[in-house]
Amino acid sequence: MRILSYRRWRHTHGYGVHSPFAYRVVSDAVRPSRGYAYYGDHDIECALLENGIRDRHAEHLARLALRLCDIVRPEAVFISQAFPRAEAIALEAAVRAAGSAIAIRHSLKEARSCGLVISYGESAAAVLGECAAGPGTTLLLDFVSEGFLHTLFSHVGEGLLLEGVSSGIIFNRRGMTRTEYTLFL
Repeated sequence: MRILSYRRWRHTHGYGVHSPFAYRVVSDAVRPSRGYAYYGDHDIECALLENGIRDRHAEHLARLALRLCDIVRPEAVFISQAFPRAEAIALEAAVRAAGSAIAIRHSLKEARSCGLVISYGESAAAVLGECAAGPGTTLLLDFVSEGFLHTLFSHVGEGLLLEGVSSGIIFNRRGMTRTEYTLFL
């Protein structure tokens, strides 16, 4: 257990992450430097406070989604309707802050055509598997098991899996060697 925890800490800080793309994701999205400010952070906090919500997990997840939008630059983002209210509000605020031209989708039918898929739980496994298989797709998954992440990643021919404790990020990218890193998301 200690070795896995130490490995997660190392990867979260960028140590041992040899893929340039993975290092960029870790250093810019997962654990950005303290001096770097995202203007959308304020929008996320305001959206939560307007609704009388104080939820650190919702803020953290939304900030991660905001930074992923900055890296991936999707035209459309799918946000699962299964998210609890706090996370749903924070995620929508994050996507709006990332760019006004980004379309937000909630229908599972439309998830396949989105560049970034943000999902909660393991209920839509078949659709998420199809999304993972789509080239250029990124999945941000919350409240999922390790086995579920690996099952979805098996649909990816070339890409990256960043595995958290109960969350993960899957990138399907052409020309990228299949790589996995465990870290704290």
